[in-house]
Amino acid sequence: MQFRLIDAKDKEYLWNTYIQSMRPHIEKMWGWEIDWQKADFEKNLAKYTTALITRRGETIGYIQYNIAKRHVYINMLILEPAQQSQGVGGMVLNHLFKEYKLDTLSLRCFKVNTRAFDFYLRQGFAVIEEDDNFYLLKRYEKLI
Repeated sequence: MQFRLIDAKDKEYLWNTYIQSMRPHIEKMWGWEIDWQKADFEKNLAKYTTALITRRGETIGYIQYNIAKRHVYINMLILEPAQQSQGVGGMVLNHLFKEYKLDTLSLRCFKVNTRAFDFYLRQGFAVIEEDDNFYLLKRYEKLI
């Protein structure tokens, strides 16, 4: 598995993947306002490092994140539907820990996205805060 930083030609893939994955959850909570979503999508492209996730030469999803010392905040981790529940998400998280020699990972997860929430709990994340719509989750690297 590899990460490849995006370039301009990847933007359509990112947007379409975002819509496919996030729209059902966003519609449940707030409704889908296309202009707001496009503006927020653009803002996040500028704010976070964005990379395609590839495996055996095939694009299987993307990730947006920020690195601060030995911590990564994941803004977005989206895998193609065929890659979900195949162990790939765990490999992505472990890749981040190894690649950046991290102590911690954190992210926010929609409360309505119970599948993702259950996945993160299985990956060793714990809820450290919550509000009406989100859980803030954190995972510490296990000392072996």
